[in-house]
Amino acid sequence: MPKLSVRSLVLAGAAVVAPSLAASSLVSASPETLEDAPTALQAGGRSRGVDGGLTPLPLLNTPRFTGPIRWLSVAGHVASTTHDLGHESDTHVLTRIKWFEKADRPCRFTVLQRSGPLGLEDTMVPSSLPGRSGISLCNYNGQSELKVELSAGQGASAIAICLNDKKNSANERLKGIRLWSRSADLQTKQLGPENGPLETRRNNCVDWTPKVACADDELAAAVRVHFGYDNDNAFARGLQLGCRKVLLP
Repeated sequence: MPKLSVRSLVLAGAAVVAPSLAASSLVSASPETLEDAPTALQAGGRSRGVDGGLTPLPLLNTPRFTGPIRWLSVAGHVASTTHDLGHESDTHVLTRIKWFEKADRPCRFTVLQRSGPLGLEDTMVPSSLPGRSGISLCNYNGQSELKVELSAGQGASAIAICLNDKKNSANERLKGIRLWSRSADLQTKQLGPENGPLETRRNNCVDWTPKVACADDELAAAVRVHFGYDNDNAFARGLQLGCRKVLLP
């Protein structure tokens, strides 16, 4: 078996596939290709063995997620149709939510996960891991794109959304997103103070929901989108963070 350099071993120790989440959690079907992804070695979870297969490598002494995902209460409205976004990874945290509309209905969402807050290398999550990075329930308008994206080295820790003001609350729709963030301090071996919020919103944003936050030792690994329907047309009504405990060895 070829020898791996010290740098290769460091990169290989930066990520590992997360344990399976609950049955209602991330979809394990082949994900929609929405973001470019690095190679498995760049992302750090596995190396290619002599037989050409991907072989897990030992996890080095690096910050990482541990334990199962924990879903917070919903920011906004609970709905019967939900879609979970995020690939299963022990070292990649939620860093961006992008969303699109069609005819005033928020109906397409994508997320980005990066290893920067937890890993030695800042890489995107491999799309080959179980889960998916986006959901589209409409023929969206590409010019309607809005996003809230955290700065380098930050991971999402809390969320709030803005709703439009509808006489019938059943028709209230997502019109803005706020994200708070934290980073891992490798010196103190703790998560740093909370930053934010970082905010994006549309002109018809009226009422902000209360902030919903991960625990002090957690960061967000996924987001669940809650969709309502108006004459078979889907629109987002709520967002729900999935948090995991951060292990700082």
